[in-house]
Parts: sequence; structure tokens; C-alpha cells
Amino acid sequence: MEAGVLRFTISLVAIATAASPAELRAAAAQVTHQVALSAGRAFMLDLDDPDPSGSYSVTGTLERRHTGGAFSLGVEAGVHEYLILRQDLAPDVTGWSSKLEDRRMSWRVTPFVRWGAGGSGVRVYGQAGMGLYLEQRSSFDQQRVGGVLVVDEQFAATDVGAGINLGLGLELFPGKVPVGFTLGFRSHAVLSGGDWFNTGEVGIVYRWGNR
Repeated sequence: MEAGVLRFTISLVAIATAASPAELRAAAAQVTHQVALSAGRAFMLDLDDPDPSGSYSVTGTLERRHTGGAFSLGVEAGVHEYLILRQDLAPDVTGWSSKLEDRRMSWRVTPFVRWGAGGSGVRVYGQAGMGLYLEQRSSFDQQRVGGVLVVDEQFAATDVGAGINLGLGLELFPGKVPVGFTLGFRSHAVLSGGDWFNTGEVGIVYRWGNR
């Protein structure tokens, strides 16, 4: 599965970013390119926890579309720390105390297809992406009785797998400058037993070519 997704990722990245010099010159008047850098929060939703613990999210984006067209291709690369749980219980009357921590983060490279609507100043879009996710997990559980360590469990793992994401976004380009602002939300699902998490980010986008 992962090998097939890797070939799919490489193929879409090549389609979205590569072209011969002759093709670039011929299509320059019909193509718009965009790069964006955004940052925000990554988190998991838990119905039992109205305030889920999460952390940072950073994403870089390259997009290519034909001027006037609704659909575009691109690739996103990001790092998202979507879970940080900590518990530090002071000793009770029996002398028992506990310290717990659970951290999870994911690196990804995901080609995407977008459908957008709007003009040169405002654009809204939906997208679907699929690619490779590298998940890193670590946790520990330490318990003491009377200051003596009686439980010391630690865990760390790194897994690579296929994943998908769905997203919505808004782009604003004030005036006639090629620099604008972007706001986006993504929902990610890592297949084969991976996690499901969300990201919300704001950032800056730069575009060139025919608008």
C-alpha cells in the first residue's frame, strides 16, 4: 500500500511542479502559480474532552492552475504536533504519585486537487489530498509510592503510512499586489491504524503568472 502511495505521490508532485522550458514559455500566459506558508494549531477531537490538547501546525504549499479554471493541482508539506497530554499528580495520603505524558506528531507530503471559486481578489476552495504521513508517538508512565519508583513504562514509535485529507480555505489578495492572506482548515486520516486529526492555519500566499 505504502509503495503504491509513494508512486502516486511522486507522480502528482511531478505533474503539479514540473514542465519543460518550452512548455513553460508557451503556457506562461495561461497559468498561475502560488506558494504559501501558514501556521496554526493541530488537534484531535474527543467527544469526552471539550478542550482537546493540541499544539502547533506548519504547512508549505505549491499550487498550479490554469487561469480561469476552477480546478488546480498542487502539493502540501507540513509538520503537525496534534496531541500533548500531561498529568502530574502530587502524592496522596498513601504516598502514591503519578506522572504521565503522551505526545503525537506527523510529517506529511500530500499532493492535492482543489476546486476554487471567486475572482482575483477573493477565492474560496475545497480540496482533497492523498500522500505519505510519518507519525511519531512517544509516551511514559511513572508511578511512585513513598518516593520509590514502582512503575516506569516508556514507549516510542515511528510509522510511515498512507493518509488522506479534506480541506476548505479562503484566500484574500488586497489591492493589486501579488501577496495575500490565506486561511485553511484540514481534516486528516492516516490509514492502517493511524490517527485522525485536524489542523487550522493562517498564513501568507504569493502568486505569479496570469491572474
